[in-house]
Parts: sequence; structure tokens; C-alpha cells
Amino acid sequence: MPRTLKNIFIGSFTFLLLLILTGITTAAPQQEAIVTAFHDVSSSDANLVYINYMAQRGIISGFPDGSFHPGEGLTRAQAAV
Repeated sequence: MPRTLKNIFIGSFTFLLLLILTGITTAAPQQEAIVTAFHDVSSSDANLVYINYMAQRGIISGFPDGSFHPGEGLTRAQAAV
């Protein structure tokens, strides 16, 4: 490999490596505390984003005591209200 091609390759590789490393360090956002709309929905629940989205828009309201009961099924009467 001629010397100029080798220098171009090394320079390109170094540039891409630096670009990747700085992209990884700057792309990671800081973790913020996730506020849940219901006290019985944990912040690690896979459906937390969807539950909070629907609660903020008034689509769901949960139970009067401020709980959501994520492990229970939905009855026809609950869906109709």
C-alpha cells in the first residue's frame, strides 16, 4: 500500500473512531426521575409511558384511591365508563 493511501486510511480511521466515541458520550441523556400518574405503577413498568400518556389526556383515570391496578384485567363495565 502506498504511503499516501496508508496515511489517508489511518487519518480516516482515527477520525471515525473519535466521531463514534464522542457521539456515544454526548448522545446519552441524563436520567431523570420518572413521575408516575398512579402510585402502584412502578417506574420500571414497560407500559408506564402509555399509562401516563393516557392519564394526562383524560382517557383513563384509574381508581378513586389514586391507583391503577396494572396487574388486573379490564372489565366490560370499566371500558364503557
